Amino acid sequence: MTALEWIPVTDPYEELAELYATQHEHQHNALISQHEPQFDVDIAFETSTGKNHCVTFEMLQNQSTQSKGQTGFCLWDGSVCLAMVLSTYSKELGLAGSHVVELGAGSGLVSLSLMHNDPPVASIAATDQEALLKHLQRNFAHHQARFPRLAKTAELNVAELEWARNPSLFKRHPALRALGAGDSQGWDLIVSSDCVYNEYLVLDYVATLADLLHRPNGLRACALVCFELRSSEVTGLFLETLLEHDLVVSRLAATLMPAGLHTSSLIVYLITTAEEEEQQE
Repeated sequence: MTALEWIPVTDPYEELAELYATQHEHQHNALISQHEPQFDVDIAFETSTGKNHCVTFEMLQNQSTQSKGQTGFCLWDGSVCLAMVLSTYSKELGLAGSHVVELGAGSGLVSLSLMHNDPPVASIAATDQEALLKHLQRNFAHHQARFPRLAKTAELNVAELEWARNPSLFKRHPALRALGAGDSQGWDLIVSSDCVYNEYLVLDYVATLADLLHRPNGLRACALVCFELRSSEVTGLFLETLLEHDLVVSRLAATLMPAGLHTSSLIVYLITTAEEEEQQE
C-alpha cells in the first residue's frame, strides 16, 4: 500500500480542523438516489491484462422499510466511493487473493464490486444485522444471476454480525472465521462504508473493527473505512476511539480520490494495528 499517499492521523482535533478547512460545498448523497426501487451504479475496472471495462450494478432498494430508519435497505454515497477506490487501486491495495470481511454491508455494493476484481479476491464475508440479511442476499442473487461466472472467481458469504464492545468477538462468532477465509489464514482486509454517522454506534463499531484487526496468532489485517463527513462530533469520537484502541489511522489524500470526488465530503481511512504498520515499514 506504500504506492498510495496516506496522510497520518495522530491528533483527532488537528484532523477535524484540516478536514473542515478544506471542505467545499457539496450535495448530500450526490452520487445516488434513495427514492427508486432500483438504482444503477457504474464502476470502472481494469483487468489483469490492462483492459478497462465498466460494470453496471443494478442495486435493489427496499422502499417499504426506508421510513423505519433501516439505513441498510438503500444506497449511500460512501458505498459508491469505497467501491470506486477498491476498483481504482486494486493493485496498490493488494486485493488479489485476499480474504475480505465487510462490516455493515447494507445493500451489498462494496462486496459485489469486489467480486469483479481481476485477479480475483479469494473470499468475501458480507455482514450486517439479521434484519438486513434477506435484502442483502436478494441483491447478491440478482447480481449473480446477471454474472453467473462470478461464482467461479470468489467465494461470497453472508453472515449476521452485531457490533459489540465485548472483546470476545471470536468466541461469540466462530462462524465468521470460516466465512472470511477459505484457509487457515483468515481475513486480510476489512471494508466498511457509511457506518460513521451516529455517536451511539461509534464505540461498538470501533470495538468490532479492533477485534477484527487484532488477529489471533499474530496474523495481520487492515481496514478501509469510507464515510461522508457529517458531524464533527461523531467523526471526532470515531478518531479518538480508534486511537484509544492503539490503532494506526491514515487518510487517503484528496488528490487520489476517484474522479469527481476530489472536493467531496467523502473520506477514506486506512486503519491498521501498530504491529502491521511496523511490518510494512
